[in-house]
Amino acid sequence: MSNLTVVLTMENGIAGLKQTLHSLQRQKFNDFEVLLVDDVQNSNVDSIIMEYDLRIKESYKDIN
Repeated sequence: MSNLTVVLTMENGIAGLKQTLHSLQRQKFNDFEVLLVDDVQNSNVDSIIMEYDLRIKESYKDIN
């Protein structure tokens, strides 16, 4: 279990996701996980998060 959970929320898109994940990956503190909460399941998001060596969990909302 990580000492810190970073929660990222997304709504209708992936603008800025690469930049955010890149910034997280560059942190000196690395005992964290990322919880990505999206309003829709998006295959583009899946391909983007696979580019980064981070512990990422995804969660999707069924209803807006």
